[in-house]
Amino acid sequence: MELSEISIITARASVRLLLLISLSLASIPVARINAQIVLPKEEVVKKPTTDRPVRMDIVFPTRPPHPYRHMTIEASGLYDSNTLRNDLVKGLWRGDVLSEELRRTTQDELKGNNRAGFAVDFRATYAWGDSLFGDASVRPMISVAHHDVMGMRFSDDLYDLTFFGNGAYENGTASLGGTAFTSMTYQTFGFGFKHTESESYLRLELVNGQRMNSADLRQADLFTATDGRFLQLDLDGSYARSDTGRSGFGTSSGLGLAISGAVGKSFFFLGGGAKVIISVTDLGFVAWNSNSERIVNNSMIHYEGIEVENVFDLDGVVLDQAELQDTIGLNYTRGAFAQLLPTKAEVRLRMGGGYHGTRSGYRYRWEISLDQRNLPGYAPHLSVGMSFLKRHRFSPELALSTGGFGGARIGIGAHWHVSPSVQVLMRVPNAIGPLVASGHGAALMLAVDVAL
Repeated sequence: MELSEISIITARASVRLLLLISLSLASIPVARINAQIVLPKEEVVKKPTTDRPVRMDIVFPTRPPHPYRHMTIEASGLYDSNTLRNDLVKGLWRGDVLSEELRRTTQDELKGNNRAGFAVDFRATYAWGDSLFGDASVRPMISVAHHDVMGMRFSDDLYDLTFFGNGAYENGTASLGGTAFTSMTYQTFGFGFKHTESESYLRLELVNGQRMNSADLRQADLFTATDGRFLQLDLDGSYARSDTGRSGFGTSSGLGLAISGAVGKSFFFLGGGAKVIISVTDLGFVAWNSNSERIVNNSMIHYEGIEVENVFDLDGVVLDQAELQDTIGLNYTRGAFAQLLPTKAEVRLRMGGGYHGTRSGYRYRWEISLDQRNLPGYAPHLSVGMSFLKRHRFSPELALSTGGFGGARIGIGAHWHVSPSVQVLMRVPNAIGPLVASGHGAALMLAVDVAL
C-alpha cells in the first residue's frame, strides 16, 4: 500500500468533525438591575455631581422593584475559535471543497493551544407573588431552559492529520495528546426563590439529559513507519457516549439534579454606586442510563494492512451515529454512569459614576465580568463594557473581551426600555468576526424582560 493512500482521519470524518461548530450562534449573559427610584410628585431631582455619591439604581434605573408577576425570556448562541477561520468553518458547513490554500492559511494560525466551541441557550423564568412563606423580601420563581453546548481543544498535529493526512509523518510521530471534546444537549426544570430588591436567587433544578459525547486523549502518539508498512499508537484516553437510541428532542437518556444561584451586593465605590454579583449556573450532574457506553484504554496498539485505514475514524464519534466503528480496536463497556454538567461560574462588577457631560445629559456605567465554563477548550473569559443612558430609555453598549473559546473581541449592544414594564436587551459580543472572511467566530444574544 502506498503511503499516500493511508489516511489517519478520513476526509469525510474530518468534515463532519467540524460541522458541529455552528457559525451563527452566540452567548453573553444577561445583565439586569432590579431597582427603580420612585419619587414624590412635587420633589425635584437635581443632577448629581461627580463629587457626590450616586446610587446604582439612580444611574441605571430599570423596572419597578416589586412587580407581582414577572417574566424573563433569554435566547443566546455563540460559536468561536482562537485558530479556525470563519471561511474554513463556513466551507465545511456548506460542504464545499476546501482549497489547499485555505487549509494552509488556517494551518499558519495554529498555536498549539487550539480551541473551538459553541453554546446555544434558551431560558424562560417566571416570578410571582408578593411574598414566600410570609417573607415579603422573597418571591417564588420557576424556570425552564434548553442547552446545547460543545467545547474542544486540539493539537496542531491533529489538524494536520485531519486536513493533509499522515504523509508528512513518514518515519515520524504525530502527537495528538491533550485533545479533548465534550458535546451535550440537556434541559432543566427549576423551582426556587429570588430576592425582591437584589439579583440574588436560589433554584433547584431537575435535569433531563438528551444526548452526550465526550472524549479525552491524555496521550496519543501515532508513529507512521516508512512506506506506511504499519502504524503504532501509544494511547491513554477515554471516550463516552449516551444512549444512541434515545437522542432526539423530547427524549431522555438520563436524569440528574443541579443548583443555580446568585448573590448580589450593592455598595459605594470611588464615590459612586457599585454592585457585585456572584453566580453559578447548572452546578450538578446527569446520570446517563444503562444503555450508555464507554471506552477506557491505556496501551500500545499496532496497526497493519487494511486496519491502517480505520485508525481514528471519528465520523461516528462526533455525529453520534449508531453505526460508529470501534476505531481503536477496543470494545465498549455498556452501563450507567454519572457526568458533571457544563457548569458556568461568573463574577460581575457594575459601577455607575454620574453624569458624563452636563450638556449631553448622558450617563454611563461600567461592567466587568469574569466567567468560566466546565468545557474543554474554554479559557477564563474576561469582559469590560461601558453603557450610556439618556433619558432612562435607550442605552447603547460597547465592550472588549478576551478568552472563552476565542481571543480578543469587540462587542456592541443596546438596552431599550420600551415602557416602564418592558425592557429589551440585544448584544453582539463579536461584532467584527462575522464581517470578514479571515475573522473568527460569531455571536448574538437577545433578552426580553416584562413586569406583568
